[in-house]
Amino acid sequence: MTSAIESEILRDLWYMAIPGSELKRGQMLGKILLGQSLLLGRDANGDVFAMRDICPHRGIPLSHGEFDGREIECCYHG
Repeated sequence: MTSAIESEILRDLWYMAIPGSELKRGQMLGKILLGQSLLLGRDANGDVFAMRDICPHRGIPLSHGEFDGREIECCYHG
């Protein structure tokens, strides 16, 4: 069993979530890393991002929504 301190230390490290070649421009992908739901994506300019995969209003995963390469649209809110 890991302690809270060990868990914090693990969260402060870098991890490979997906090979960059598998994430195309305008694509987003939901992943779970260390028990945390993450939304990984590559915008229209080719820049990569990662954020929590949850809509702050309804708690629905943002990965179930739409992404046009610039903006993420929640499937519930539209």
